[in-house]
Amino acid sequence: MLKYGRESLGLSVGKIAEKLDIANQDLIDWEEGTEYPPLSTFEKLAKLYKRHTAFFYLPSVPKKCKKREADFRTLPRYHSTPDTSPEFLYYLQKVYRRQVIALELLEELEEESLPLIPRSNLHEDPEEVAQRLRSALNIASSTQFKWSKSYHALAGWISAVEKLGVLVFKSSNAKVSLEEMRGLAIWDKSLPVIALNASDTDNGKIFTLMHELTHLSLHQNGVWGFNDNQSNSSSEVEVFCNHVAGSILVPNQLLTDNPAVITLPLDCNHLSNKDIQVIARKFCVSGEVILRRLLILGKISQPFYEEKCQYLRSLPIPKKSGGAPSVYAKTIVSREGYLFPRIVLRAMFEEKIPKNKASSYLNTKIKHFGSLEELVL
Repeated sequence: MLKYGRESLGLSVGKIAEKLDIANQDLIDWEEGTEYPPLSTFEKLAKLYKRHTAFFYLPSVPKKCKKREADFRTLPRYHSTPDTSPEFLYYLQKVYRRQVIALELLEELEEESLPLIPRSNLHEDPEEVAQRLRSALNIASSTQFKWSKSYHALAGWISAVEKLGVLVFKSSNAKVSLEEMRGLAIWDKSLPVIALNASDTDNGKIFTLMHELTHLSLHQNGVWGFNDNQSNSSSEVEVFCNHVAGSILVPNQLLTDNPAVITLPLDCNHLSNKDIQVIARKFCVSGEVILRRLLILGKISQPFYEEKCQYLRSLPIPKKSGGAPSVYAKTIVSREGYLFPRIVLRAMFEEKIPKNKASSYLNTKIKHFGSLEELVL
């Protein structure tokens, strides 16, 4: 069971041995049952593996656990990275489990879920792909420009993505760094998933949401970190997803062809830092997204783009906007989205699962179900 606990999180013998300051062979002996760890070390192992100590006394792995194990190897980049954190692997497993729970509940409800994401491929024009996805999201420019705060925009875009049949989660309690994960996408023909890093800014989450939606339109899994957000990204897929994401959020016709919305100077290479920030706030995106769009559309030069990006990256990271939910039910929705709680509550009301199980799935107390129901049903 010790070996299962380690492998279920995709952790190597060397990584765990290093964390416990023991020899690799000691851990191997414990896993094979030829030796036994001291009680204090055993408790540390249980904590690292995110399991109760009682789990390791089971005679074999429960079938339900085997069914819900995540196939981590289908996600790019992290599998070959020795510095992948246990926190990320644990959060990834948690996301997979939520997806499996939702699929099982939909089966209990005798409902079929089919995502409505338009299909794309890497050989297409990213601008055309963005137009299709924006049309599917059904967010009019008038709606977008009514969002006065970034957290309003984030809620609106998440709601639109969920209407396409995508589960959207945020890593509210997971201590995953932005360098390792800004977001991830898990493709599934029935119920795909997007997860966002809650520690990111709202504008950052909005861009990541569109980036991961593009991954899903390619029918691909993906993990995107802060270090992948540079213009010199070598991955063809990441460059494509960045281009599409920017075009969804800042369409050409709204940025350059609509003076009633945005008035650009004849020479955009004379845009001031303040001008760039004003335009960015209009679209609820970062200044770097605006600069990238202007570069792609041939409105600014590469040197001007690099100069302004360097300036923007030198600024302190803005604090997350103060759109904190005032009602606990809104905190649940902020963490779990609308779609997952809706599926869980419907299964409970139709007596497919008991209240205590619904409480466990949503990680909240039963007393909050009433206000949660008003929000999601």
